[in-house]
Amino acid sequence: MASPSFSASSTTFNTHVTPTLSNLPMTINVKLNFSNHLVWKAQVLPYFKGQEVFGCLNGTIPPPPPELIVSSPTNNTVTTTHNPLYNQWLH
Repeated sequence: MASPSFSASSTTFNTHVTPTLSNLPMTINVKLNFSNHLVWKAQVLPYFKGQEVFGCLNGTIPPPPPELIVSSPTNNTVTTTHNPLYNQWLH
């Protein structure tokens, strides 16, 4: 996943902010139970959409593969390596 960035006087600033759920209990004041699903959903969905992670929940942002297949044209070998984007998506 590419991060937006801009450059000013040869300094690059990364504008991508990793979403965090550490403040979720402070944001959502209704705990989910058997009778309040709609009230809870009305509070939770805007939070996840605002953090830009709702696509991970509904499947529109598919997970990247956990491993990458890397082929070397010089010696015709194929190896697998860990995909760092998978951990980013998982978090």
